[in-house]
Amino acid sequence: MTTYALLHTIFFFFVYAFLGWCVEVAYAAITTRELVNRGFLNGPICPIYGCGMTVMIAVLGRFTMPSSDMAWYQNVLVAFFGGMVITTLVELVGGYILYKMFHTRWWDYSMYRFNLGGFICPQFSLLWGLGSVLLMVVVHPLLSKPSAAIPTLVLIWLDVIFGGLFLADLIVSAIQAVGFSKQLARIDELRKAMRTTSDALTEVIGTSAMTMDTLLDEQKLQLTLAAMEGATNAAELLFFTDKCQVYKCKVSQFEDTKSAQLGSYLPTDLEMDPDENVIWVTPRTTRPTCSSSSSTGAWPAWRFPAMSPKPTASA
Repeated sequence: MTTYALLHTIFFFFVYAFLGWCVEVAYAAITTRELVNRGFLNGPICPIYGCGMTVMIAVLGRFTMPSSDMAWYQNVLVAFFGGMVITTLVELVGGYILYKMFHTRWWDYSMYRFNLGGFICPQFSLLWGLGSVLLMVVVHPLLSKPSAAIPTLVLIWLDVIFGGLFLADLIVSAIQAVGFSKQLARIDELRKAMRTTSDALTEVIGTSAMTMDTLLDEQKLQLTLAAMEGATNAAELLFFTDKCQVYKCKVSQFEDTKSAQLGSYLPTDLEMDPDENVIWVTPRTTRPTCSSSSSTGAWPAWRFPAMSPKPTASA
């Protein structure tokens, strides 16, 4: 490996470690409806993503890049199976080391079938394989072109700056993990200063992810309402809230309601409590059937998350 290639490898380690952190924050915001500053370090970085991606670039890069002699479907297969194996191994080794060193789990797959120690599971290994295809076949070729134009001197300075910040964060986080930060006041102040940036980014990324997720659910609601209105005028909707209440209303009530207005329209029209939020919506038909139970239409139910995030929490 040439010096320039090594500098690029270090640079991409930090790029993908940051992108991985962004994905983790967005995923946590969508699934838990909370703003969670993910990762072991105080800064906006998840080193395990950087490690996994740099290993994949070194091992699979020549087979998956557009310049390779392989057909596109061969590139995809290599990226999928190779990436699945590499990321699973990185996740297993990294999770085990972190657990032995700090007695803490930053992810736990114990609730999934066929997991190994809670560190890895086949369900997420398949997801890592799909993610590897996206990264190696689409994302990395796009990033590698502009990065190739970075002068060597600039690349050196970037690696030195990022490396210095990463090393300082690693030391401070290790001291914090073993419980010495409270005894060392300056270390604790430095830790808080480092976390300020990542907390601010967490709020931006997490709030944006929750907003987009909510808008998508609202659009699904509007599409289903339109389909149901064309199918029957007797259709009703059941709204489940976080106060263990169920509200029912006619589809016709939403004829002139835009998706952007539903967040404020629903609580008022349904006479909900001020702090009550709709979390689940499912269509229902009121036409009588021979069954004693209520007849549920063939339309799927979907989440309707609240727009207001919970207070920031740390992983």
